[in-house]
Amino acid sequence: MTDNSSYETLFKNKTMKSYFLILFAVIVVFLLFIFRFYLWIFLYSLIFYVALRPLHELLLKYVKKRIFSSTLIILIILSLVVVPSMFLLMMLSEQIYELYGRIHFAVYYDILKHAGENKIIDGALTFFDVEKADLGERILSYFKETTMSVFASFL
Repeated sequence: MTDNSSYETLFKNKTMKSYFLILFAVIVVFLLFIFRFYLWIFLYSLIFYVALRPLHELLLKYVKKRIFSSTLIILIILSLVVVPSMFLLMMLSEQIYELYGRIHFAVYYDILKHAGENKIIDGALTFFDVEKADLGERILSYFKETTMSVFASFL
């Protein structure tokens, strides 16, 4: 059998009990700090469990096996969330590519043509020893990085 004298000492001595509770609280805080990245995932999983449990029970009446019911729920969620998201991302990437093409056309044909006619810009280019093609490439790379960062922020 086990010896319960340590438990009795802990509950009889109030300072020992308070030290134990403080130590336990510190350990819990450190564990929460260590696993803080998993807390949101756990919370989302709990919400999905509570939300999808009735659907699982309903499918379980018809299917009779838990694994088939769970598989059907996963396929339903994938078809409702992932497939439309893929179509949306494909359309968004096409529009970003079209925007990039328009910016590329505008920079090469409009902005650089007018930049060569402007004496201030022409003087700045000669002062910094930068050619018009290099300026166009830098502007395009800036727009490309900006559009990619905007696109990445949506994901």
